Parts: sequence; C-alpha cells; structure tokens
Amino acid sequence: MLAAAAAAARGLRGARLSSWLPQAVPSRGSHWQTSLLAARASLPVRAQPKKKKKVDVKKEQAQRERMKKKIRKLEKAAPEMIPIEDFLTPLKFSDGTRVRSLPPLSLEETERRVLLLKKWCLFKQNQDKAEKAAIQALVEAQQEALRELRLESEELYQAAIRRDPGLFPFQREGPDYTPPLPGYDPPEGKCIDITKVYTQ
Repeated sequence: MLAAAAAAARGLRGARLSSWLPQAVPSRGSHWQTSLLAARASLPVRAQPKKKKKVDVKKEQAQRERMKKKIRKLEKAAPEMIPIEDFLTPLKFSDGTRVRSLPPLSLEETERRVLLLKKWCLFKQNQDKAEKAAIQALVEAQQEALRELRLESEELYQAAIRRDPGLFPFQREGPDYTPPLPGYDPPEGKCIDITKVYTQ
C-alpha cells in the first residue's frame, strides 16, 4: 500500500517536472484510440446509401422510341461525303515554269488561223461602225423632232425636255425618328462568313 502511494507521488512529481512531454491518456476500451505519440488512424466514414431515383417507365420508353426513330432516319439517309479540300492544290502554289509542250503547227494551219483572226477583226469593226451609225441617226432624229416641236409650241417643248424622275428607279429616305448618336464610330462594313459547313 505504501509502495503504491510512493509510486503515485513520484508520478505526480515527475508530471510537474515534465509537463511539456505528452502524457498517456487513459482509454475507455476503444480499439480506435491510439497513443498521442503514435500516428492517429481516422475513423471509418460511414456514408448513407444513395437513394435510387424513381424511374418513370413511360418517359423512359418514349426516350427509347425517339432514339430508335433517329437511328432509322440516319440509316435511311445516304451518308454525304465531305470533300477533302486539303488534297486540292490551289493555283497560286502551282509551278509557273511548267509549260505544256504542244506539237508544232504546220504552215497551212498557221496561215488559216491568221486569216481567221483577220476576218474576225474586220467583222467586229463593221459591227462597231453600224452600232455607232445607228446611235448617231437616233440622236439626229431626236434633235430634229425637238426643233420642230419648239416651232409648234414652247410649252410642249419644255415638257418634252423636262427630266423624267421615273426613268431610273430611285428611293430615298427622309430624317429618322431618332437623331444620330454623337461620337458613334460606324463599322467599316459587313463581314460575310463564307466558311463551308458540311452536315452529315
């Protein structure tokens, strides 16, 4: 009995002297409790089981039917082939030094082509002369008709030379309901997107 009391007194005195040292905490019999010096083990996480969502049979069946319709529609339509434009070489990258080698023309073929070109030039020249002569004749007839009209009546002549506003279709708008915004910087123009979009 005395020995136990002496040991307890020694323990209290030692506790006062070394209070900064971790002391052993009496456990209550839990097998998860460890000493303070050992690594602590975390308690197991006991989560609740997830509740299952209520499945609406009609909604799920309707979704399956929609998917089947989409699959049938895709099967009916022929797959559209998307062109691979990377395989087409642009003209600006083509080699300009390559020249097609043509067989030399014979003397008769060369003369025939020269005569054909001369005949074509003569035909276009005559066509241009006839067109200019027709325009000149129409202008002279119009001027003569206006001179004769002026001799008959000055009012009719003034009505004839008046500008016709309905000759060219022209539309214009008046002032808007809202005044322009001060300091507004209008954009330079519309951007037209010409990107090719392929759908399958």
